[in-house]
Amino acid sequence: TFRPGSSRAAHRAAPTPGRGELTRPGPPPGTQPEGGWRAPRAGPGGWHCRVLAPRPSVGAALWAARDDPGRKVVGVNNNTDFYRAVREGTLTSTATPLHRGRSQQVWLVETTDEDGRVAARGQVRLQNLAG
Repeated sequence: TFRPGSSRAAHRAAPTPGRGELTRPGPPPGTQPEGGWRAPRAGPGGWHCRVLAPRPSVGAALWAARDDPGRKVVGVNNNTDFYRAVREGTLTSTATPLHRGRSQQVWLVETTDEDGRVAARGQVRLQNLAG
């Protein structure tokens, strides 16, 4: 478990073609993402989006390359909804596939706080590219 102020490191569960997970401390207090605005003492939205995007990308890439190791994926859309401000504690983001097709994949990413409450929910669409 990581606590704010003790370490900015994150714990990543081993990614698989069907799941990606990251546990990390909440947003650093008093910080602002690159060019982004944040409400006082609330988690910055750009920070969540930046952390959410890689979870499905890794799982999608593993899935796309299962039969063709040269196959790649690229992100084409990232939407994130924010439900609750997180001022302290540990956050866990979990990515699961909603759709995996020949040309595109759609992954859902939910970020929960220590009490299991959803703080943010994102959806990422990725394009499968030929190898």
